[in-house]
Amino acid sequence: VPNRGLGQGYVPTPGWTGESDWDGFVPFAELPKLYKPASGAVVNANNRVVGDDYRHFLGFDWAPPYRARRITEMLAGELSKTVKDHTRMLRDSRSLMALDLLPVMLDFEIKAPTSKKAAEMLQRWNGVMARNRAEPLIFMAWLRELNRALYGDELGELTDRFLRARPLLVKSILTRRTEWCDKTNTEGTETCAEILATSLATALDGLVKQFGSDLNAWRWGNVHKATFTNPVLSQVPGLDWLANLEIPSDGGDDTVNRGAMRLSNAQAPYAHIHGAGYRAVYDLSNLGRSRFAIATGQSGNPLSSHYADQLEGWRSGALFRITQSKKTDSGARLVLQSGK
Repeated sequence: VPNRGLGQGYVPTPGWTGESDWDGFVPFAELPKLYKPASGAVVNANNRVVGDDYRHFLGFDWAPPYRARRITEMLAGELSKTVKDHTRMLRDSRSLMALDLLPVMLDFEIKAPTSKKAAEMLQRWNGVMARNRAEPLIFMAWLRELNRALYGDELGELTDRFLRARPLLVKSILTRRTEWCDKTNTEGTETCAEILATSLATALDGLVKQFGSDLNAWRWGNVHKATFTNPVLSQVPGLDWLANLEIPSDGGDDTVNRGAMRLSNAQAPYAHIHGAGYRAVYDLSNLGRSRFAIATGQSGNPLSSHYADQLEGWRSGALFRITQSKKTDSGARLVLQSGK
């Protein structure tokens, strides 16, 4: 980690004066470390790894802590140390982010019938971003509209460039920085309760137009689909249907089984665009008991039976062993030879 003379490395600084040059590195002894933690585990899911009192700059664009907290929570209470339990952890889709935000988001008087129905569903929801449930769709659509309502008036046409789930920002505004709930482009003074009510109604209106008036019939998997696009054959008309793969999936931005989205995408704001392409649980006491999985399949040939035979298993979190003996290797082998 460099010691920077000027700035922190994420915006341009004058390169011709020498002020921005690196001045050595952070001493190894002062880098973040964790030695023999009482929990017996080291956990990271792109979250911040040091506290506010750490004096060296490591970065600023950390992921919210929800995924790491969920992993820690499962290791402390729900899981033993078996391969089977850790395999279950990889497919966990409970959103601590949703469970953290909903008590704050639901803390207002709800009058509209559709909004009241949606609120009742969210109050009973266990936070699992399951593809066959309506609650994840209602929650994410509401959170998307809430983000727009909270800072869209300040950012104007730049809103879409900033639009994310931003749960820490949303919670901060609703609980501490409530002045952001007042819209700058109106004469009156709006409250957070009004912003919550209007954003929920706006989200539900859009969902009703798309999926009908029966909230219980809505499904997260209808919009949260993982798409695997062949970079070459997808450009060939008539072959794209054969090469491209798509499957409804669980999860969200802040679940261990990650299903990240781009909420600023007007056409497909909830599409699953980023997640685990490779999963593994390593048994260090016996590596032969380790389990693995890759997305879609082992072959890159769309005509092969192994092109997509792992797609549903990837979606459900299934892992399998790779044998360590040639005698038990029952797979096919591809041999590449020169053209001489």
